[in-house]
Amino acid sequence: MATSVCSIGLLLIKKWMTIFLKKMKFMQSTLWSALVKVKQKF
Repeated sequence: MATSVCSIGLLLIKKWMTIFLKKMKFMQSTLWSALVKVKQKF
């Protein structure tokens, strides 16, 4: 019982971490493109 709960918890953490990392990469790319646009203006 305890092992199954632990494995489910680990799976959820892995899933959440991958989603979080993907969002972070997306945010970084959008921020980077915005910075490049600002630099091109000035």
